[in-house]
Amino acid sequence: MVYYHRWENESEQIITFYVLGNPQEKVDETELNSIYNKFKHLKFEVLFYL
Repeated sequence: MVYYHRWENESEQIITFYVLGNPQEKVDETELNSIYNKFKHLKFEVLFYL
């Protein structure tokens, strides 16, 4: 499951994504791709650190 937090009062739009789940299990790439595409469409730079 992926949650995100938009930081208020920042000079840049900073959004932090949290990928929650069992670290032994593979990350759901479909969900990450969906999030990536949505935010790229909105002209955000998207970086994932897994």
